[in-house]
Amino acid sequence: MQQKDNTASREATFIPIPPKKIYISGQISGQPIDSAREKFERAERRIKAMGSEPVNPMKNGLPENAPWELHMALDIVLLMGCESIYLLPDWEHSRGATLEKTIAELTGKRIIYEKPTRNENIKQAITEVTGLLFHEIAGDSRKTIAVHARMIYSNLCYSIARIKETAADLNRSTSSVHYYLEQYRNEYKFNPAFRELADKVSERLIQIQQITK
Repeated sequence: MQQKDNTASREATFIPIPPKKIYISGQISGQPIDSAREKFERAERRIKAMGSEPVNPMKNGLPENAPWELHMALDIVLLMGCESIYLLPDWEHSRGATLEKTIAELTGKRIIYEKPTRNENIKQAITEVTGLLFHEIAGDSRKTIAVHARMIYSNLCYSIARIKETAADLNRSTSSVHYYLEQYRNEYKFNPAFRELADKVSERLIQIQQITK
């Protein structure tokens, strides 16, 4: 009787199953390097506790003072080797993390939020109408469109979120949010261009809410 060849099955037994890789994304630029490193390492520990393999871009092998574009190029390569992206709470305030999230969405990766994003529909509506990403809205730009976007965001969040939460989203003080709310009323009453912009955002928000119901 011919002996059965079990070579293939033996080989299959020893092929390791790669662990699920999760890329960590969050704000690095503009923060103290030690604080950023601690934040990413804390996320590493959480991901390991989930039974997955974390990929920390702060350990990409490049010098910390290497050009931002070089860091992003290598980080995107690392992201492409992962099944999921893990977004730290401050990701919206980072140009690089915003880019990484967009690429992750376009390539079908799973999005994991360390902390659920507040008012996502409002942010999406404002971004689609103004063309500004949220990190630009919450940034230091004094361009009229950015200031108007902050006013609109403050107004739309007023009935559903605390002033302190809106201020945290915008990277500003609560007094700034009160100022935006007051200015919103004035601009909406006396500035036709602003009123048209605000109405477009409100209309788009209604459409998004209907889609996501």
